[in-house]
Amino acid sequence: MQTTLDPTLLATVNELVRVNPNFNTVDFQLDCKQDLIPNTMGAALAQDAELVRDWCTGPARKRFEEAIARDKNEGLVSCSSLLRVDSLRVSGGRLTEIGPVVDITFTATLVLCGRDRTGRVVKGDPDNVRRVGYVWNMHRDPDETDPKAAWRLCDFKITEPETFF
Repeated sequence: MQTTLDPTLLATVNELVRVNPNFNTVDFQLDCKQDLIPNTMGAALAQDAELVRDWCTGPARKRFEEAIARDKNEGLVSCSSLLRVDSLRVSGGRLTEIGPVVDITFTATLVLCGRDRTGRVVKGDPDNVRRVGYVWNMHRDPDETDPKAAWRLCDFKITEPETFF
């Protein structure tokens, strides 16, 4: 069975291949699952503003930095963690003024929790595992020569978390 790509996604993939002749969506999805998502989400969940700046740009960076600053002002320390990434797929793409953007859709299994300075849980629940759906818009930095380090999260959407077990 032959699959055909949406023309907009095809144009995006063609541009990515022009920048990196070894680019393909299968390897990109694997890189997302093994590196990009754990590193980016891990930085946000750990409230590491420096790593967020490394892995994010645009609206995503701003949203994460605002959440980190708000939690810091409230004295919250994150005890959240990413447990697993599932159902990852490339769901779209487009050429933008910042360059090629690839949309990925996935489900993350997470624990969302924040503690105050005394260690008391004041946000979320460390025993409540949740499944959260995401659409991430990933931008490839054309100035970065290392293809593994070239991707940045530029924006994202979240579906409502649900209790998993």
